[in-house]
Order: sequence, then structure tokens, then C-alpha cells
Amino acid sequence: GVVLLGKLRVVRLLGAGGLGAVYEVEHELTKHRRALKLLHPRHRENTEVVQRFLREASAAGHIGDPHIVETFDAGELPSGEPFLLMEMLEGQPLANLFRDSGRLPIALACDLVCQAAEAVDAAHRAGIVHRDLKPENLFLTSYPDYPDFLKVLDFGIAKLMSTQAPGE
Repeated sequence: GVVLLGKLRVVRLLGAGGLGAVYEVEHELTKHRRALKLLHPRHRENTEVVQRFLREASAAGHIGDPHIVETFDAGELPSGEPFLLMEMLEGQPLANLFRDSGRLPIALACDLVCQAAEAVDAAHRAGIVHRDLKPENLFLTSYPDYPDFLKVLDFGIAKLMSTQAPGE
């Protein structure tokens, strides 16, 4: 029930890891549900970790592909904690599907690989290399008329490439 930035009410904790935590938040006025990713306070003095965290917003924001999680805002809370405000996804990481189901049907596996390839291609065309593709960073959700829609998450260690061709 805590309100952050004067407008985002924390609904629940979605998950936590070594660097931070992700919360479901609701905008007080618009009632939109979003995911708010916060860097743990103990990391805010580490410039490299903070830059890596905020690079996620910058990298994902440059791609503009439906298979890349959308980032709406980024910055610091008044407490100094860096944050990312992202689209709220319902579903599960691909890692959970592997754990719960084992082998995937071949048609589904091929479809998911093609969707991941579309996201990676869009990132590369935007001059970004993800560098951390793994089942934990591939999220299965639904999209209009598409029940097994894949989203690529976590561009925290992405690398920005030169988009110039050699010799230009």
C-alpha cells in the first residue's frame, strides 16, 4: 500500500534477486498496472551496478519490438534507489515451463525460438547485443490472439554496438 513518486501504489512483490526486487504497482490516477524494478539500497553506491541497472531501460527503450519488455520510465526514488517502470506481464519465465513440463512440444519450441530470434534481430538492428539470453530472461505471456507470446527481459548487461558498417 506504500505510494512511491506520489502516484505508484505498491500492490505486491513479484520477485527478488541479488541486485533488486520487482513489485506490481498501480498508478493512482490512471489505474494502470506496471512492474517496478528497484535496485537494492546496498548497491546504490556502486556506480557500475547502477549504470548497468539503468542501461536496461536505455537498451530496451531503443528497440521498440513487441517481443521486448517495454520500459516506461526510469530514474531514482527520493530515497536514492534507482528504479525502472516496465510493462506488467502475466505469465511465467520459460525456465519455469521447462521445470514444470520438461520437454516442450516441437511446434511450441520452434515457435518460441522464432519469437526469440525476432527479438534478438530487432535488438541487433537497434545496435544492441543482449548478452544474457537464458530461459530465466525469456517470459511467456499472452498477447491478443497469441496465447504463447514470448518477451525478452533484462537488458542489464546489454552492449551497445556501432551501427555503422565497416569502412563508414
